[in-house]
Amino acid sequence: MIHSSRLKKSEYYDYKRLGKIISQDPVHATFSNVAASLGVSCLKLSKSVSILSQDDEFVIYRLNEPGINSIVSAKLCRDKKIASDIVRDAGINAPESYSFRGNRKERACKITSDFFPCVVKPHSSYGGKGISLDIDDYEKLSVAFDRAALESETVIIERQITGDDYRLYVVDGSVVAVSQRFEAHVVGDGKHSVRELVNKKNKERRKNPRLRKLLIKIDDRAVDILKAQGETLGNIPEKGKVVKLRDVRNVSSGGENLDVTDFVHPAFCDIAAKINSLFPGIYSSGIDLIAEDIRKSPEGQDWGFIEININGSIVHHNLGNFDSSRNVAKSAISGLFYPSYINDKKSITLSLEYSKSDKGKIEELLVRETALREVAGEVDFGEEKIKVSLSGRKQAVDDIVTTLQWLLKKEVDLPFLNNGTKSLHGSKGFYSYSGACVAQPISYGERRSLFSRSSALHQQLIVDAALARGLGVYRDNSRFIRVEGGEETVWFYNSMPEMTTYGDRYISNSKHLTKLFLSSLGVSVPQGKAFGKENIEDAWSFAKSIGLPVVVKHSGGKGVTASIKDEDSFRSAWHHDVSNIVERHVEGENFGLFVVNGRIICAARRAPAYVVGDGASSIRELVRQKDRKRRSNPYLGAKSFVVTDEMEVYLKSHGLTPDTVVDEGRKVRVTSVASIGNGGESHDVTDRVHPSWSDIVKKVHGAFASCIHFGVNLLAKDISLPPEDQEWAICGVNTNPEIAMHHFPASGEPRDAAGVLIDHIMQRCLMPTTKRKKEAVFVKVSGDVQGVGYRKYLARAASRYDVEGGIVNLEDGSVYFECRGYRNAIDYLLSCARIGTRKASVDKVEVLEKSQETQGFDMSF
Repeated sequence: MIHSSRLKKSEYYDYKRLGKIISQDPVHATFSNVAASLGVSCLKLSKSVSILSQDDEFVIYRLNEPGINSIVSAKLCRDKKIASDIVRDAGINAPESYSFRGNRKERACKITSDFFPCVVKPHSSYGGKGISLDIDDYEKLSVAFDRAALESETVIIERQITGDDYRLYVVDGSVVAVSQRFEAHVVGDGKHSVRELVNKKNKERRKNPRLRKLLIKIDDRAVDILKAQGETLGNIPEKGKVVKLRDVRNVSSGGENLDVTDFVHPAFCDIAAKINSLFPGIYSSGIDLIAEDIRKSPEGQDWGFIEININGSIVHHNLGNFDSSRNVAKSAISGLFYPSYINDKKSITLSLEYSKSDKGKIEELLVRETALREVAGEVDFGEEKIKVSLSGRKQAVDDIVTTLQWLLKKEVDLPFLNNGTKSLHGSKGFYSYSGACVAQPISYGERRSLFSRSSALHQQLIVDAALARGLGVYRDNSRFIRVEGGEETVWFYNSMPEMTTYGDRYISNSKHLTKLFLSSLGVSVPQGKAFGKENIEDAWSFAKSIGLPVVVKHSGGKGVTASIKDEDSFRSAWHHDVSNIVERHVEGENFGLFVVNGRIICAARRAPAYVVGDGASSIRELVRQKDRKRRSNPYLGAKSFVVTDEMEVYLKSHGLTPDTVVDEGRKVRVTSVASIGNGGESHDVTDRVHPSWSDIVKKVHGAFASCIHFGVNLLAKDISLPPEDQEWAICGVNTNPEIAMHHFPASGEPRDAAGVLIDHIMQRCLMPTTKRKKEAVFVKVSGDVQGVGYRKYLARAASRYDVEGGIVNLEDGSVYFECRGYRNAIDYLLSCARIGTRKASVDKVEVLEKSQETQGFDMSF
């Protein structure tokens, strides 16, 4: 069933009533106006990000993507190849496709030579960029491949489906709008040339706020498409002839939309809703389908899935072509907030001081805002004060008051207190956790050499923990994994599970926003402020006002310089290419807390990089020596320890250089911040954490409620003391925390952080695929596998996957081992057996039917 509301033309085509902002920023203006009509506030944070809020609830919107969308599912949707595979595996028509690296064109053209006609498109792009249709020979394929490779490192080639192009917009599981999409084109009138027709059409597009910057372009691509139709820009097409200027049906490329919601067959709506449901945690999306006739049943006609777009334009529906619109923004916003608040009424009378020079601006603001938000209002200008009376929906009245205060005082507070917005996962019971609060020590210390020293280490630990618990694990590429148990599946992107929302990820990536959210919950954060890259003078004045020393860092949290005590150091630390955050330096040590379901699982102290002198080596040589030692630790070894420009600046401030020879036994700190990436170390302090820190972490969890797990960056003098006995501050939250930091500390007990995370997810939604039943296997490995460390390697791998057994060398030069564990873990162990060590050469791995008699095992695991 289709849920929709037809717009009146006057509501969205009377642009004068909407004001200049609709043409300057149609996305935000549309959201703001529709939100106001529903009693929801809309605050613009940046060019592409807005916050919708109502009382204590809020949702971040990035362009058309709501913050409650799962970050993992959003990443899956953007990967067009994986998304297509997921849909096809669910039994829904999707064209066969291949993906290739951009430098593998010859191989791609050879493999897909029987795909004609086909579509060539970038692996991940938007707006129809780099897409080529109707490719029917090798030469066209080669050219199309190069076009797609300019937009993405990976190129997709798929079979082309014949039919019309449709976008079905899904909100909260229901289709709310359907539009047919047309490529950029003009229709001949027998009087004007193609160029003149394009100019006429662009003139009309400029009248639409959403299309005014999305004009039909006359470029080489358009000329080529015209040539294929036997046309030129100077030709005068006969009356009624359709002349195409693009082969991609996309509004961003000059195309058009026609609303067909009232005519779509219900079966196509069911298909779109099912596709949306295949990506957990996706609140809204645009489902692109090809069909011969969407008015008829899918049965008996050619149709297929093309892609899912989680940032599909809502405004294209609200401000549509052909005088047809559909209020998708209303459907999207209504579903995010509880309806009981929408009709609350409020009347208020204000008396505010004003400047007579602002009188015209105040009148213009009140006339526009009261009309847009359907609020009754009166204003009386006195000599020094104005009297404003407003009556209407509570949120709409509050919004006008806030806007008026901003105009008069140039300041306003963010309209939110906590992340109370209902979660899409709330009904699934993900959060009623009653398991262990602290990760117990694990014996990884003896088996570190088995792990890959790479950015995939955190994800590999999750894989190991899942396998050790009898869960199925499948990789779809280097960053996506599926953990399966019973009939349920949980996707991970890096170390983030699908429950993590885009909004929480966005907030945690913005250190400035993180501080605003945490401070609104009463959590101590460093006093600070964000500045544009060009505002260094204002920033330095602010630094002096809050008191030196200060910290300067990239707004995203990278490139941190701490303990800045003078102007020269401040200017050296300033990032001239991005915005900066200046905040007061908080004395203390840097701690990383790993949190699952609002509980502290483990904690590590991050120590700044240092070297210890030997009386003969320079600091540069000591750094090289320490870097070699760090390589034995999979986590620390993945971060190279080298002399950097920042290190040289820090050493200079302490009267040292990289060539200084350090006295024997002297410890020299070489960086200002405790960063593992800059040579720092992590030391486990889980057993020292004072219980009172749990109350602080629960407040932090209130700001990131969708996150099953996250990391907290804490500055404190002593974590064994309660917060109230010391100065402390939360300087960051990471929704994609570095799990390996706790598994591989430089000192202290290694902690099974990944295991606790998987245990928690198992309790929520997964059952072991093997029903917790272990089995035994007997294996003989032939080849050059003796005297090359093969047995130790296999024993380490077995322990990693929680597999028990023994291994022995046989007289015929082979290796025999028996093991017992979960089926999936055994399969991974067998794959390790086939790979072997660098010196080994495995010819055959044979699984025997029964145990082989031996004189015992050389090694047990």
